[in-house]
Amino acid sequence: MTPGRPAAVFDFGQTLVQGDPMYDLAAYLRERGAFDGSLWPAVEQAMRAYREHLAPYGQAVAEIMRSIALGLRGLGLPEFARHCRAFYEAGYREAVYPYARPLVAWFRRQGWATVGVTGICETMARAIADDLGLDHLVATAFGVDASGRLDGTARYPEDDAWKGPALARLAAREGLDLARSVAFGDSEADAPLFEACRHAVCLNARPELVALARARGWTVVPAGRDPLPYVRPLVAG
Repeated sequence: MTPGRPAAVFDFGQTLVQGDPMYDLAAYLRERGAFDGSLWPAVEQAMRAYREHLAPYGQAVAEIMRSIALGLRGLGLPEFARHCRAFYEAGYREAVYPYARPLVAWFRRQGWATVGVTGICETMARAIADDLGLDHLVATAFGVDASGRLDGTARYPEDDAWKGPALARLAAREGLDLARSVAFGDSEADAPLFEACRHAVCLNARPELVALARARGWTVVPAGRDPLPYVRPLVAG
């Protein structure tokens, strides 16, 4: 049997892009009257729980996504997609880490598949993925009603381990060889990606992930360093 392609698998927030993309997008839409302002306190409360570790990671992110989805309820999907592209092009494109484009391009030159696995909503994540040249994307879906408008639901799983099974399903469908692949992430929520792949590389890692990485022997790239010198020996080995 012909072996599948190896893949470079990327989380998004704090791995490929700075900041909190969904929170920043919601703030942008609120300023333009496309987000229900009455839902904003719920978004901020959920964001505080996430940033201050007041709730398990999956639970906190799921609450952020639910609150944002409710604030966008009734917005037409094409209009939402236009807003996402405008937000990205108007400035959020500059939030992409300087190393991200060269890193993705390097893997593409090696003939590897490039994959994004993120809790960001698919419409926003697609703008980032297309700009960076990622081949495949797994992201949160916002519900859409029969008229093509956002219905206020977000299909984000609260199980912190969701990224592992999601990646495994994609790999089976696309013929990717995870046993030769490399995963990149910044938080303990990315551990399932690391465990699914041969190599793990921690970028801008939260303290909890650094501690776990030391125990598991995963690569930790110091803040501000170019990850490529750390990646090349892994791929060559």
